[in-house]
Amino acid sequence: MTFKGRLIGVILLTFFPFMIETIFDFFVVKWGFKYPVAISFSFALCLSAVAPAVVVPLMLQYVKEGYGTKKGIPLKIIASSTFENISILVLFGIVSVIGLN
Repeated sequence: MTFKGRLIGVILLTFFPFMIETIFDFFVVKWGFKYPVAISFSFALCLSAVAPAVVVPLMLQYVKEGYGTKKGIPLKIIASSTFENISILVLFGIVSVIGLN
């Protein structure tokens, strides 16, 4: 199975949910716990990174059982969670260096 013609779906599955979750978590930590902006954003990124750890094993099981393989849905979700984790690691590094210095 290839990702030909599925790049837009992977990009949308990567960044849209990730940014919504991170922004929501940021505001909850910032206003709820009264932490500084850098700590709040770092904490929000850490919370966002946990979700793919739950999704990927389930998607691998779906690939083995053949669910959604015709349209490549499980592989799209696995690819998007991988790119999401890479984005989170990069943003966390940037926030840690800029905000905590």
